Amino acid sequence: MHLPARLRSAAEYVYGRLTGREIALVHPDGVREQLDIAAARLRRENRFRYANGAAELPDALAYQPGLMDAHAAAFDMTLYLDALSHTAEADCHDQLAAHLTRAAAAAHALTTALATAAIATTDHDQEDHHMTAAADDYARRQSDFAEMINDYEAADHADYLETMAELDASDAARAARDDD
Repeated sequence: MHLPARLRSAAEYVYGRLTGREIALVHPDGVREQLDIAAARLRRENRFRYANGAAELPDALAYQPGLMDAHAAAFDMTLYLDALSHTAEADCHDQLAAHLTRAAAAAHALTTALATAAIATTDHDQEDHHMTAAADDYARRQSDFAEMINDYEAADHADYLETMAELDASDAARAARDDD
């Protein structure tokens, strides 16, 4: 029986999820459909829970723990997206790398905005420029940290490429000896 590509990719996805396997969809429509399904599920499961929880916050300081958690999750996402973009770039997946780089920049902006919001929960008597200065300082430190991670990853990748070149040369030499 021949199934259309869209239906086949959805069926493969459902089968993979039911059997505990992760599956990559090959058709863009299948990916879009699964993203929509996941977003609808999250909206259905969390929208009212989050709204009810937010409605119970007694003062600005009560926002801080949730903002700190959201910041940590966003920062983790930034690191993950940076790693994916560097790997995609190294593997010559240029279009994917460009999309991942934009996603990492958006996650970085989200992280900075969450830090600014968390800082805003502290002393309301301070003037805005103190909050802005603290957020700018945080963004600078985060940028420095990201640059340090990128430098480390670049050095690590260079070591990997050097090792692979040495292994290739060794394999070529071994193959040449075997041919003789």
